Amino acid sequence: MRTLVPTDDQQHIADAARELMQGLWPVERLRDWALHTDATRWASLAEFGAFGIGLPEPDGGLGLSCVEEALVMRECGRALVPPRAVATLLATQLAAARGDTALRDRLLSGAQPVGLLHAAGLHAAGPRLDGRWQALDANGCELLLAWSRAGCALVERSALVLRTGQCIDETLAVESCEATAVPTLMWLPAEAAPLSLRADVLISALLVGAAEAARDMAADYARQREAFGQPIGAFQGVKHACADTAVRAEAAWCQTLVAAIGLRDAADKANNANMADVAADIAAARWLAGDAAQANAENNVQIHGGIGFSAEALPHRFVKRAVALRALGLVGRDLRGDLLKAPAAGDCIDRIPATHDNNPLETQT
Repeated sequence: MRTLVPTDDQQHIADAARELMQGLWPVERLRDWALHTDATRWASLAEFGAFGIGLPEPDGGLGLSCVEEALVMRECGRALVPPRAVATLLATQLAAARGDTALRDRLLSGAQPVGLLHAAGLHAAGPRLDGRWQALDANGCELLLAWSRAGCALVERSALVLRTGQCIDETLAVESCEATAVPTLMWLPAEAAPLSLRADVLISALLVGAAEAARDMAADYARQREAFGQPIGAFQGVKHACADTAVRAEAAWCQTLVAAIGLRDAADKANNANMADVAADIAAARWLAGDAAQANAENNVQIHGGIGFSAEALPHRFVKRAVALRALGLVGRDLRGDLLKAPAAGDCIDRIPATHDNNPLETQT
């Protein structure tokens, strides 16, 4: 029988990750956001083993699964750790699958962080890249991870002509490019390993963590702030809003666990997991996690009143990060379609109406 209750070992991993985040990655660091990627903090993730959780032990990893990865990324999401953490984790698995032990070891050690590269139009990752692509949190990264339903690829930054933009979340760099038959450093099709599905699970976990942190911040403030001689949490409108944030976060986390467990079991041929069902569970996780992160962040700002919009306050950080993370890998993708039916064999390119050109990551000028 499937259970969503973590084992003792899994809970120890989650607790250790939370302790690390509280010690070295407090959200308060973003008051001075230019320091959010300092080398000491980044090295702490490698020392923790975050990039090798799901790697087999012979490859230098911990030999665990995407469930444990999701537990750690959830804690990273609570601390608003830069999303390059997910890209580096996935790139480590890609390098190991392609037999590049030197690159695998550099990635495991944290010496070579990897940025995210996702399609900004009707394009799929492949041995060569074409069309419009967008890099997120890739400043200072020599390698970028591109992914779509077709598979995952590592691309050298030097092979792209990147144009700097302005991200809605100013703590993250955003760049865009037009690619024409750009060769990739290495490519792994989805048939060989479902890394693109793993990316969805881990992004969902980041979003859930952000939703939970916004929930906790809102509830803590509602207990402390007083109006008319009593805590504002005593008023129906505020306590109902806080209850809604709790329900959204819990539903999103449960669905993310269902998706992670399904993907883990699909890797075990003896389980005979239905990949169409797994893909639908993962799409549901992305939907619920994205909705929870953004709605909870907005509620947090509202409960904080006017100071929630202030650059000196932290609630607005969760709104911006939720918008940025929610868009990753979903430009041109219809989650409703993923939920209602499995994609046809060979259907790797995500489709949207030709007139759609919105990009929620980048601010409009």
